Order: sequence, then C-alpha cells, then structure tokens
Amino acid sequence: MPEEEGSDVSLSAVPLTTVSVKLLTFWTDSPEVWIIQAEAQFEVKRITVSQTKFNHCLAALPQDVACRLLDLVRAPPAAPYEALRNRLIQMYTLSDFQRYQALQSLPLLSDQRPSELMDKMLVLLPEDEKPGFFFRGLFMDRLPADI
Repeated sequence: MPEEEGSDVSLSAVPLTTVSVKLLTFWTDSPEVWIIQAEAQFEVKRITVSQTKFNHCLAALPQDVACRLLDLVRAPPAAPYEALRNRLIQMYTLSDFQRYQALQSLPLLSDQRPSELMDKMLVLLPEDEKPGFFFRGLFMDRLPADI
C-alpha cells in the first residue's frame, strides 16, 4: 500500500482491528465462574491488554456493582483488569462462615436428583477442603429416607 503524501507513517504500518466481546452481566453469586468465562472470551479474541479487559468487564457490571467500585473506576491502577478481578472476587466470594451457613440452610431434596444436590453442596465447600464426615452427614440429612 503506498504512503500518502505528507504522511509520516505508512498506512500498512498501523494495523486497525476491532474485536467484539459480549460478556454476560456479572454474576454476584458466582464471581469466579464469571471471571473464568470472561477470560475465556479474552483468550478466544486474543485480548491481552489489561485496560481493554478492564473496559469490557466494566461494561458488563450492573449499576449496583459498578457503584461499589467507583474508586477503582475513577483512578485505575497500572494493571486495571487484575485489580478489578481481585476486587470482585474479594467482594462477592463467600467467606467460610457464609459457606457453612449456606450448607446448613440448603433445603431437603425435592424435585432434583441426589447428584444435583451434591453438586450444589460441593460448590459451597471451600476449594482446599475435601468432603468429610460432617459434609456427608449434611448430605444424607437432606435425602429422603427411602434413598
């Protein structure tokens, strides 16, 4: 492609690309899963710049979540996406006590299969924990007597 007269830069030297990423609205009840899905989108679209990732994620946040991050939005740090990701995980991941309370308050098995109940319970178990005696007891307590 020939250079334009009076131009300092060859037009072929400036690659212009636009990448369309459509992230789902942020899931406050599953922040880690949402982030994993967002990062998969970034990888597929070959987005590697932290500021670009930050902008896409920011656009997918509901108003109440974005308002809680106003300090980060107004003055993003050097690695804005990484800071946003860490803050979202910190804000919306359940504490160990909240996980315990959620496990305790799970309803009895009704119209779901036992494996679905187990999946729900395993999600609430901290990542570094293995199902033990009490966990199995909680699971068994939620099953009907005939199972």
